[in-house]
Amino acid sequence: MKNSYKLPLLYVPKPDGKWQVSCPVFTELTFEADGWHEINPLLKKEFERILKNRVESNLPIPDVMKPINTSEPFMIELLIPIRRT
Repeated sequence: MKNSYKLPLLYVPKPDGKWQVSCPVFTELTFEADGWHEINPLLKKEFERILKNRVESNLPIPDVMKPINTSEPFMIELLIPIRRT
């Protein structure tokens, strides 16, 4: 069964044009992306890895990480990068 989660994320632009992405809830969730197109695939991969490691190591999942019930309405903020012309 798939679950969806809301994660607080910090996006930090770097001088070289890359992005540093981290999560205050999971301090081990940190990575660098070359651009916006890479962030979501890397985020999904890293988050799945962290959840798997926590379950296998019997480490707790933070209480704020409750799965979203997708059969009911929910609210989420979304970042949509749009290039100005």
